[in-house]
Amino acid sequence: KKAIKIKTFCAESPVPLLVLNKRKKIKILDFGSGSLEMPLKLIYDTNLNTKIEFFLIESEKISFEYKKALSKIKIPTNFSFKINTQIDFNKKYDIFHISDSMQYVDDWKNFLKKIKINSPELIVFNNLTAGQNPTYDALQNFYNSSIPYRFYNINDIIKKLRPYKIIYKSNFLNKI
Repeated sequence: KKAIKIKTFCAESPVPLLVLNKRKKIKILDFGSGSLEMPLKLIYDTNLNTKIEFFLIESEKISFEYKKALSKIKIPTNFSFKINTQIDFNKKYDIFHISDSMQYVDDWKNFLKKIKINSPELIVFNNLTAGQNPTYDALQNFYNSSIPYRFYNINDIIKKLRPYKIIYKSNFLNKI
């Protein structure tokens, strides 16, 4: 028999699957909410009756756009949104969802320490640029400018978040 090797890449956040059987009110902090894919997927692709409170963290300009966009759509009454530019670490969250944004965090060790102190039930990194490589910084060309972009050693992330454990990971297949 020949072994079949499959490399997978999950571009969607697993959060909708993780909350399907939750019965209580859930507070989800969504850091780097991007196109609002994860909250909108929960709203439109599930039949959840659970009360879910989203705390969306984005830049001031994007936050303004979120407010405009969300005011134009029908949101079920069991979902609510709070939009900010900073995380309130004094508030308790059930799930920290960090989507394709960890690479832009300057003081990442302190950031992870604050998340760990908050003691969420789950910490979800969606599209984390991490592997067996050493942690290093590069520059990302972004239109007419360059912005710092960090690649992580996965073991550095794991050590900072102990006793949390990885329950799922997919391969990073983007071209570097």
